[in-house]
Amino acid sequence: MAEKTQTQDAHADAQPRFLPDGGTAWAKGVPLGEFKNDAHAVRIAKGNLYNPHFEYAKARKAGNPLLAPHGALRSLRYGEREDLVRFLREFGPLEWHWAGPWGGPEWREYAEQHRGEEPCGDVSIADFWQKQLHFVLIAQLWESWPEPSRVQDAFVNLALERQRLEPETWARFVPFLRVVARLDAIPSYRAAMWERPDAHAAGKGLDFEEFVAGVRQQTPTWLRHWVGMLIQAELDAQSQNRRAIWALRGSAGARVWFEQRLEMNTLWAGVWELLALDFARPLAWRVCPHCGKLLYPPRKDRFHCTPEQQALASKRNWARKARSAAKGAALDAKLGARLGKKHDTL
Repeated sequence: MAEKTQTQDAHADAQPRFLPDGGTAWAKGVPLGEFKNDAHAVRIAKGNLYNPHFEYAKARKAGNPLLAPHGALRSLRYGEREDLVRFLREFGPLEWHWAGPWGGPEWREYAEQHRGEEPCGDVSIADFWQKQLHFVLIAQLWESWPEPSRVQDAFVNLALERQRLEPETWARFVPFLRVVARLDAIPSYRAAMWERPDAHAAGKGLDFEEFVAGVRQQTPTWLRHWVGMLIQAELDAQSQNRRAIWALRGSAGARVWFEQRLEMNTLWAGVWELLALDFARPLAWRVCPHCGKLLYPPRKDRFHCTPEQQALASKRNWARKARSAAKGAALDAKLGARLGKKHDTL
């Protein structure tokens, strides 16, 4: 019994220690050794702790989504290993998978050999990029909301990437996409679409050509509705296994209060929470049409990442409207002249 207690204590000592901020802190990663091009995983040690919610508040204040983990994840270049390493250093892994045996007779020997060392873990490169792609595809659905043609393209792009997604993730998307393209009728109980996707899909696949043809025929209102439904289901799925906890706020010298939070058991769950917080704000991030960078617009009429590009775009829009108005006036004048000439003839 004593041996079991010692083993449990050693195990607890090597686990990541999060800040007492309601369990909402996360650890940055410190890559260990040389990062070889043919490597399948990156070994990292636990670095400094930080609070993703605090970083999110800083990002909103600075107008730069890349300062928060979910914005940085959205902006990574797929498959670029230097982007992966930079993300690990700045925000840590999406999930910590600790190296070494956890439990059993091997644990005590391992703990003795590595006493005093920070625990380390392995990040699967393939798993990281699968998750990043998954996150980007959902974020792009929301970003496409203002323009109906972009909503269609976002759904089509989601189906195009089916081979690179985790099979479980794709299986969760299929029932939605079949309804989006009206290949299946809407279920009487919509919640069944994500609570029991296998029962709803009934083993059906998704023919890409048939899906694209179906999506292109749908109205903007229909497509936007299902953007919201799919994102809601995804947020629900990513919130499972997260405890509701209370975070202490304020200072002992003034006033203290409590805020309810979801436990930051993985950064993967945390980036979805931050994305949902963006959705809840009137001005979520936008993609600059000029350079493709993300920005938090200071005003609803701001779409470019710099004032200079916004001013240039405004001038171009004004010139385009002026030319259109001039053409319309010229056509009206020509039509009026023809009608006047015809009237004189009569």
